[in-house]
Amino acid sequence: MLNREKIEEILQRADIVAVISRYIQLERDGTNFRGACPFHPDDAKSFVVSPETRSFRCSSCQINGDAIRFIQRYLGRNYEDAARELGKSAGVTLQTFDPLFREKKQLQSAIDFATSHYQACLVDRAKGTKAREYLKERGIRDDMVKVFGLGWAPGTGNELAQALEKAGLLEAGVKARLIQADPKGGYADFFHGRIMIPVRTPTGRTLAFLGRLVEGEGKKYLRLFDSAIYREDQTVLGLDLAKDAIREQQSAVLVEGGFDCIWMHQLGFKNTVSVFPSSVSPARISRLQDAGARELILMLDGDEPGRRAVEWNSGSLLVHGIPTRVVSLPQGEDPDTYAMKNGAEGMKKLLAGAKPLMEHLLTETSAMKSASQEERDKGLDRVLRIARYLPMGPARAEVFSKVSERMGLQVKDMETTLRERMRTRATAARAERVVRRARLEEKAKQVEKAPTTETPPTVERAPVSEKAVVTKKAEGEEPQPTPARKTTARKRPSGGGS
Repeated sequence: MLNREKIEEILQRADIVAVISRYIQLERDGTNFRGACPFHPDDAKSFVVSPETRSFRCSSCQINGDAIRFIQRYLGRNYEDAARELGKSAGVTLQTFDPLFREKKQLQSAIDFATSHYQACLVDRAKGTKAREYLKERGIRDDMVKVFGLGWAPGTGNELAQALEKAGLLEAGVKARLIQADPKGGYADFFHGRIMIPVRTPTGRTLAFLGRLVEGEGKKYLRLFDSAIYREDQTVLGLDLAKDAIREQQSAVLVEGGFDCIWMHQLGFKNTVSVFPSSVSPARISRLQDAGARELILMLDGDEPGRRAVEWNSGSLLVHGIPTRVVSLPQGEDPDTYAMKNGAEGMKKLLAGAKPLMEHLLTETSAMKSASQEERDKGLDRVLRIARYLPMGPARAEVFSKVSERMGLQVKDMETTLRERMRTRATAARAERVVRRARLEEKAKQVEKAPTTETPPTVERAPVSEKAVVTKKAEGEEPQPTPARKTTARKRPSGGGS
């Protein structure tokens, strides 16, 4: 027997419009989507899909149901197989019994409570003043604040902990890692002094948060880690808001930060999502394809980490085979800062100039036939970084073929050169580890040889009485002095009992 709660989780996570769009063409009709019914000849487009109720219905043949029922009927599967197939694409493992059901329910309750709490703190006249001023400085409109469900974690550090305790959700809050034990006693909030950006399912259910630092010290962005209800590599921030535009335009713009995503939507580029922290995993690519993306446009930050992120993400993108273009932002610019300075028209021109991924990767290896040895080495180092993330196969072969052509090398020679470089680097790394270990061992020996400044505790011995000497000699034994009762006391560990 299937677990009803797991079935409901699948239906909540699966975007029914995206699911059905894999098989038939749908067009927007108000808040719904309409198309020709696949279950009978239909020129009137009687087949209607409702994202709000997560259901479909044909007004002509009267067939209706949810996403699982559609898969079941369209592909001719039984209900259980259809549920498992849809669950796999939605990131939910279907079991007859879910041992984590109770924990998931607790986690979701805590996340839902925190969502409302953070949003209430943002609009609070006293608590949210600094956050609202910050959003105004960043140029974020009030409608975007509402659409993205932004909130505020006050800098006091225990606002949420106190609220969860009053609501009877303290244990759930700890499990969700929203709060943690405070060494001084009680509980402290995990997020404080941060604008809170909800990370939601394609249907809009909050699973986690991304916190942007506003006051205090710490990392620029802080996020919740994976839990029983949340997998970062399978979740795309902003997909719930971008999915309709992605389906219509058949492309998705990928940025890094949460505010980058908000600004892009504010300018009208509503097919934008955030892949924080710059990770385009195979599961995320599949989510975007399920939403209707046939092309990805990668626009990461215009700095060295952003450029390197393009390189190490290229492996999954090339292997997956989805067409990808790369936007090169000016040095030091993020998508949001560029958008603020140049507006929608400037951003449109920048996106139009995006280069195909392969061309972008090979930019520094162009015209290397007549380049100096130093420049050729630099180009090979770049290829080496890319090759590290490319498994053997067609994608790797294509990269090597194009690079070898530009550098005037045979593919076999370039493979040999790269292997030698990798071997050299591995040898150097091993040598460095040996040197480091030897230094640590030498340091440990010096510590052992160093004279100790502590004097050993002395034990006072009582003088041997004449009577004891006589008695011992009579018994044929050497007399031993009796230790006095007074000795140097051993300190009792602090916190010990009486």
